[in-house]
Amino acid sequence: YLNNHILVSKMDWIHFGFMTFAINRQNLARAINAKMGVSLRGYDICVYPLKHPMCYSNVWGKVDKVHAISHDMLKVSEKLGFSRKNRFQIIKPAIDLEFFRNEKIYVEKKDKINFLTVGRLHWKKGIEDTIHALSLIRDYDISFSYKIVGEGPELERLIYATYDLKLEDYINFVGKVPHEETKNFYKEADIYLQYSVQEGYCNSTIEAKSMGLIPIVSNAEGLLENVGNNKLVVEKRNPEKLAEKIVDVINNLEKYDKLLKNSYYRIYNDNNINHQIEQFLNFYD
Repeated sequence: YLNNHILVSKMDWIHFGFMTFAINRQNLARAINAKMGVSLRGYDICVYPLKHPMCYSNVWGKVDKVHAISHDMLKVSEKLGFSRKNRFQIIKPAIDLEFFRNEKIYVEKKDKINFLTVGRLHWKKGIEDTIHALSLIRDYDISFSYKIVGEGPELERLIYATYDLKLEDYINFVGKVPHEETKNFYKEADIYLQYSVQEGYCNSTIEAKSMGLIPIVSNAEGLLENVGNNKLVVEKRNPEKLAEKIVDVINNLEKYDKLLKNSYYRIYNDNNINHQIEQFLNFYD
């Protein structure tokens, strides 16, 4: 009954944009003689199965082709029953590269460093660990500000952590803003922080790179593929290591900026929206 609007349709493919949507709908495609595709994303593969073991056991055998947003998503899915003998294609997330365009020729050394994170205030994003790390770099007598753009269930916890670590004068919780307005925050920032506990790929990090910011990220799924250089990746859940990396980047801005610019072409290969459209056309061919 709930899927009646699909069962009466004529289509070639049914694609579940999140793997969890396919649970208890795995027979729909065959019922109308269509093919079935699924997308593997962070929550689907890394979080939901922890709460619901074997949740995809009835789904894998009915899937005609799997889309993953990163190589890490495929690796994790293999532990959940996916086999690389099945058809799959990695298509990375894309952004509007004309809108989020490189605004900075280089990140210059200055008296005050502006940090930025854009995303949901959710435990997955590791923002409390980020705040802890910034409390440590304050002891290096580094002047900085940190803006957090987004809303979510962890706001109260993060505000308290800011108060507890005496960082009220350093951290600004901006709240939710329209997506197109985030560009203004990227323009003002120097270093982008994405110290996630769990990720799939992270579009905000692509936007930050495209706007010319130096990204410092955790080793959560997909983020190394995203930034393309392990010198910008820090072991997750380790604020002390993150603080060390931040200080190192600030003291060597020219080196890290050059490192990022040398790999800038990867954004246009991996995260170009026109390229993504071509890849999805190939996916269904």
